[in-house]
Amino acid sequence: MEKIKLTSGREIELKELSLEDEANIMDIVKHKVDKDGNVETEMFNTALLKFLRLSLNGKGDDYIRSLSYAERIEIYTRFQNKLMAGEKKASSSK
Repeated sequence: MEKIKLTSGREIELKELSLEDEANIMDIVKHKVDKDGNVETEMFNTALLKFLRLSLNGKGDDYIRSLSYAERIEIYTRFQNKLMAGEKKASSSK
């Protein structure tokens, strides 16, 4: 479990997700690039909800609804940043 404090002041606990759960969440979001290079994101809210359900350690709909949209986005953004930063170092191979 990881405890984080949101910019709103609320503290939440997130459970560690399996690699499969992380991949399933990240695979939900689809990106389309138009001819001008603009990126459109699809299915973001579905990915966000799935992440919250998996990471908030069994908290139900009422708890998720009690989070502001800004808090939900902040939690998900921290998750994405953690994944992209590669916080877990790969073992060295010889």
